[in-house]
Formats: sequence, structure tokens, C-alpha cells
Amino acid sequence: DTKEPIVRWRSCANLFYSNWLNYFVYQATPYDITKIQ
Repeated sequence: DTKEPIVRWRSCANLFYSNWLNYFVYQATPYDITKIQ
């Protein structure tokens, strides 16, 4: 039963990390996104 909360915590941590990474990338390149695509 102790594995369930760990999986939930890891999923939340991964979601938070991905959101932070996307925010950092968008802040680093605010106008270059259209050029990359």
C-alpha cells in the first residue's frame, strides 16, 4: 500500500518539472519559437 502514494508523488513531480521546464524555455526564447517551427 505504500507504493501508491509514491507513484502519485512522482507523477505530480514530473508534471511540475515539465511545466517549470516549459516555462523556462518560453522565457528564454519568447520570440524564437516561430523560427524553430
